Amino acid sequence: MQKYYTYAYLREDRTPYYIGKGKETRINDYHTKFVKVPPKERRLFLKQNLTEAEALRHEIYMIDVLGRKDLGTGILINRTSGGDNPPICEKVSEETRKKISQSHKRMKKPWTWNKGLVTSNSQRATYMRQYRKAKKEGTWTDGRSNRK
Repeated sequence: MQKYYTYAYLREDRTPYYIGKGKETRINDYHTKFVKVPPKERRLFLKQNLTEAEALRHEIYMIDVLGRKDLGTGILINRTSGGDNPPICEKVSEETRKKISQSHKRMKKPWTWNKGLVTSNSQRATYMRQYRKAKKEGTWTDGRSNRK
């Protein structure tokens, strides 16, 4: 199905500063803090009705032709040479899913750092003041060992 396109974001002087590949509304969507979406009149479709592979190839070609500022080869602020998005239809193997799941299970979850003792920022601030004071006095106990 041919639903992809390549696009350029243009500076006020109409020179391109970013080249991308997209489908649907990608040309209008937020990218990163490094790539600001310009007003509509400075968004340009380069090629439309492409397959994903064709769009990726065209994105790579355009970035290569116009060059990247970070490499000192051109005018674009792209941070890669393009074509680095994997095909959307690519499926993750069961083995990879298990590895990802295991790595997530090992991660420390920031919301459980105090086992639910503190739920808001003001409570957290009070808790930390009490903790620092008690730690300084040498009287700190976390209160968990006395739970029923």
